[in-house]
Amino acid sequence: MQICCPLCRLLARRAQVPSQLVRYLSDSQPPFCIQRLDPLVLTVRNLDKTINFYTKVLGREATTFKVLIPLLKLPSVRREGGRKALSFGMQKINLHEAGKEFEPKAAVPSPGSADPCLITETPLSTVVQHLRACGVPVEEGPVSRPGAVGEIISVYMRDPEQNLIEVTIAVCQTQRHLFQTTLSSISLLWKISSLERKSALVT
Repeated sequence: MQICCPLCRLLARRAQVPSQLVRYLSDSQPPFCIQRLDPLVLTVRNLDKTINFYTKVLGREATTFKVLIPLLKLPSVRREGGRKALSFGMQKINLHEAGKEFEPKAAVPSPGSADPCLITETPLSTVVQHLRACGVPVEEGPVSRPGAVGEIISVYMRDPEQNLIEVTIAVCQTQRHLFQTTLSSISLLWKISSLERKSALVT
């Protein structure tokens, strides 16, 4: 695919992104820039099971928060409390209980219809071992996928609501971990060799 926009070419060079992954810019740009998702909303049937899964399996922090809702024609607000969320880093997932969704909401809120991708820097071998220890089957993976800024390696699982959850690591992170592991192995072999030489001199 030919990159026709100079800005796209610049971004591709800086991020070392394959040209087929670079998106075309629209001819008409809005006067604002979208930076990230926060929050994402999941509609679930069982709040407790969902919170238990995301905290114990995925290491999220469960939080309860309140929302200030302006009251029409009154100089005051009403606090809507007891809402549940799953926080991680600078982002979070808000939880809506099916049939008791908060307004505004999606036109057709449906449990089990989400497919989020979660980025990690932890080797996927460690992730898979943890999933097995938690009794969570791997739906697919590790497999290679095209990410927003390059190749990623992913494993898939399902949460209690049957949402498909993807945990992924960038290939560069995988290569860095492999390099660090190799370097540590070389260092260990060097230390063993040094100890063997010293032992030989003593004897």
